[in-house]
Amino acid sequence: MNYTQQQLLDAIYQVADKTGHRKFYEFVYNSGRNFPELVKTLVYDMFINDIDVSVGELAGAGIIIKTYCRELKNNGFVEFEKES
Repeated sequence: MNYTQQQLLDAIYQVADKTGHRKFYEFVYNSGRNFPELVKTLVYDMFINDIDVSVGELAGAGIIIKTYCRELKNNGFVEFEKES
């Protein structure tokens, strides 16, 4: 994946800000949950709250999240770019 774990986390938090549930996602991440669980919950939250991440201010976050989902589906795992 051409993104780092931090970039994915920032994208999750950006969308979570839009849903008003950022504190929840911070708690879940800090409690040791993994990215597949976080993203699954986030996608559900986006659907329920009718949030479109393909356009506007969330487009960048949407690209990162969709790339993560595709890699996980195609490979069964995700290799992140190393932090510099």
